[in-house]
Amino acid sequence: MTFGVLVAVIVFLVAMASKAQSRADRWNRAYQSLAQRYGGACLPAGWFGRPSVRFRYGATHVLVNTYSSGGGQGQFTQVHINWTDPTFRCEVYPDWGGVRSRAFRGMEDITIGSEYFDHKYIVRSSDAVELQSFLSEGVRWQIDRLRYLLGNDDIYVGIYRGRLLIKKPSLIRQFADLDEFVQLALGLFDQAMLNRSTGIDFVDNDKVQLINEAICQVCGDDITTDMVFCRRCKTPHHLECWQYYGQCAIYGCPETKIVAPRLAGPSDTS
Repeated sequence: MTFGVLVAVIVFLVAMASKAQSRADRWNRAYQSLAQRYGGACLPAGWFGRPSVRFRYGATHVLVNTYSSGGGQGQFTQVHINWTDPTFRCEVYPDWGGVRSRAFRGMEDITIGSEYFDHKYIVRSSDAVELQSFLSEGVRWQIDRLRYLLGNDDIYVGIYRGRLLIKKPSLIRQFADLDEFVQLALGLFDQAMLNRSTGIDFVDNDKVQLINEAICQVCGDDITTDMVFCRRCKTPHHLECWQYYGQCAIYGCPETKIVAPRLAGPSDTS
């Protein structure tokens, strides 16, 4: 009887180890595919580690990894992107009407003047003026998309010590979900940087299109903030105009999907 129990325990442990290894292999493949997509480097998961990916994005650097909060309160997949201003601090997360976390020193609750966003989110910052510039309509739109990705109704966006952090609950192991999360995070970064840069490039198949001036094909005005591109023909539009029109404004182009511009980096213009 004792021998039988021992055999059963061993079989159970082997089965659990095999299942864990299979899950780790799938997780590694997702991160390796992400590294390949962006030309980066993947550090695969081991027995006691988790996978991560680093890659260059325009003039900045990106880290994709995971985080477990203290006390077993949750596990997260997160994207770190270098931020240009090391002194600016802010955080944005959903307001469910419950207890708020304690604000970091030097930060305070701020309303940005958007009835929808101020009702749905807690927003804190050390600089109200800089915060208004950061939380453009395009950035707010991306935050909403990130919040409802994967159906868990949660997102955290923060800037601290020169790093933009975008954090989503759950350990994302499927490549399609991980890729969408990273694309939306990069789109948020692109929209935020539109208010900080004069030269924008759009990258497609390693070809760079430098844009210093752009005219919206819906309203006819210059595009200075909240720029998006038609996925098919790459024509620039205001985000608000695209949402109003519902598709590309170019005659004969039926595209209904958009992509965000990517910031030009030194390696793109060399």
